[in-house]
Amino acid sequence: MRLDTIDIKKLEEIEVFLLIKEIGRLLTDYGKCTDETIRERIHQDILLLSSVINVNCEQHN
Repeated sequence: MRLDTIDIKKLEEIEVFLLIKEIGRLLTDYGKCTDETIRERIHQDILLLSSVINVNCEQHN
């Protein structure tokens, strides 16, 4: 597929989907983790990915 034929909106939807999947994986890891330092890092990653999704959604409203 040529780059100039990619539907940007579709690409953004795929990116958001992948971010949501990653948040799900991080939530699973967070629930299983017993080390408080690592849990805090996972929590920060979840917040960061959530903010990226939020910014993406706000741009389309």
